[in-house]
Amino acid sequence: MPSTPASTSPFPHPYWGVWIGNGPTYPTIEERLINRISYSIRTKPQWKLKYTNDVIASKWRQELREQFGDETRTIEDVINYVFKELDWIDRTESTLGGYTLGADEKILASSASESVVGAEVKQKLQSQANELASSFAEVDYHPGTTNVVDLVHPLLFPLQYGVTPIKDANGELVIAEYLDTIEQKKQGVRWGISTKYQWLPATMTLDESKNFQFSSYINNLHPVKFSGLYSTIAEVFNATVPALDFSLSFYASGNRSKVEVPGDVYPDSVLDYWDILKKEEMAKEKEIEGYKIDYIQMEKLYHARQREWLKPLKVSFDDDPKPTNPVDLKQFSKLKVIVKMANIELTPENPTYPGGSWHVEGSINENIVATVLYYYDVQNITTSTLSFRTGYNEPNYAQDDVAWLEVYYGLKDEDIILGPLESVEALEDRIVVFPNFFQHHVDLFELKDKLKSGHRKILCFFLVDPYDTLTASTEDVPPQQEEW
Repeated sequence: MPSTPASTSPFPHPYWGVWIGNGPTYPTIEERLINRISYSIRTKPQWKLKYTNDVIASKWRQELREQFGDETRTIEDVINYVFKELDWIDRTESTLGGYTLGADEKILASSASESVVGAEVKQKLQSQANELASSFAEVDYHPGTTNVVDLVHPLLFPLQYGVTPIKDANGELVIAEYLDTIEQKKQGVRWGISTKYQWLPATMTLDESKNFQFSSYINNLHPVKFSGLYSTIAEVFNATVPALDFSLSFYASGNRSKVEVPGDVYPDSVLDYWDILKKEEMAKEKEIEGYKIDYIQMEKLYHARQREWLKPLKVSFDDDPKPTNPVDLKQFSKLKVIVKMANIELTPENPTYPGGSWHVEGSINENIVATVLYYYDVQNITTSTLSFRTGYNEPNYAQDDVAWLEVYYGLKDEDIILGPLESVEALEDRIVVFPNFFQHHVDLFELKDKLKSGHRKILCFFLVDPYDTLTASTEDVPPQQEEW
C-alpha cells in the first residue's frame, strides 16, 4: 500500500478559503459556455448518434450561433471545442462500464437503464434492506425531519474523544483522545475539524480476487444478524470502484482550465491611454475657466476603451484531458468506508420532501474524499434531482481592473463567485460518484400520485482518503451498542 502520509495526500481540503488559494480557478465566460452547451447536448436522447450525424450537427451548430453568439466573441471556437470535447467524452464513456460524465468530469452517473450493479444484487439489497427496516422497534427519523428514515447512519455511536475505548499500537484498549495531528490531515485551513467526535468507517480489505470485502463491522449494522447484507453492500461498492478511480484521478490532478487567460491581454496602446486622457483633461482645466476634471467620467472612458481593446481568448481543444495524478484504489490493500442507508418515505398525509441543505460530507476528522450514492428503490415520486455547486478562487487580476473582470469572467467587483454545476436526476438503478469537494443537496420532490405512498431509498458510501492513516475505524474501536 502506498505510504504517503495524510498531510501530503493529493486530495485538497473540502473546507477552504479564497485567500488560501486552494480552490478551483473561476472559469471564464467561454469555459462556462462550453460546459453549459456540452452538458445540454449530452442530456439529449441518443446524443452519441446525433452529434456525429452531419445534418443534425450542422443544425445544432447554427442554433448555437443564434442562441449564444452574443455571449462571446469566439462563438465558432467555442462550438468547435464543444464538438471535440463530445468526441472525447464519447470515447471515454465507452471505457467506463456504464458510467457517464456529468457537467464536470469528476461527477459520474451510471445509466439507469443499464445498471452496473445488476438485477440480482439489486433485488437482494431491496429485500435485505426491508428486513433491516422491519427489525427496528421504532422508526428512526433523521433529526429535523418527518420523512427521512435512517437505517444505517454514522451519527449514531461515533467515536467520542475522551470517552470511546480504542486499540493502541499494542492492541490494548485505551480511551481515544483528540490529537493535534488531526489538523495535519489537510493543509491550508484549520476549520472543519471537530474536537469532540469522529464518524467511524469500516475497513474493507482487498481479497485474492481483487475485490474489497468488509474486514471490520459497519457501524450500526450488526455483522452477524445482517451478514448477508454485508456481502451485498460489498458487491455494490466493488461495482463503483472504476468510477471512483476515474473521479479521484481527476480530483487528485488539480484544477483543469479549459480556457486560459494569458498575462498579455492588453495592446500596449491601452496601457498609455490613461496618461493620454489625463493630459487632455489637464489641458482643458488650464484652458477653460472653472473646468474641473471628472475622474469618474475618465474612469468610464478608460474602462470602455479597455473593453474594446481586450484581446479575445484562445479557445482550442488541443489534447484529450488526462489526469496527471492517476488513482487506482486497488493499489491500496485496505480502504476505510463509511456506510449509510436512508429512506425518504412520503405518504398522502406527508406528501412532500422539502429538499436538503447545501453541504459536503463529514469533517476533516473523517477526511472523506468521495461520495457514492446508489438509488436502489424509487417509487411514486416526482422528478428528484441532486444538485451541485462549488466556490472558486478569485481571478488573479490587477486592482480595479473592472473591464478585465467583466470581459473575461462576466463578473463585477464584489460578486459572489459561487457557481452551479448542473444536477443529476435520482433514477432507480442509478449510481452517482463525486469528490467530496463539490457542495450538493437534494432538491424538493413529492408524491406523483397523491393517493398512494412513495419512497426513494439510497445506499451511500463515504470514502476516507486512502492515504490517511490517522482516521480511526471499526478495526480499532470495539462495538459500542450495548445490545450487540
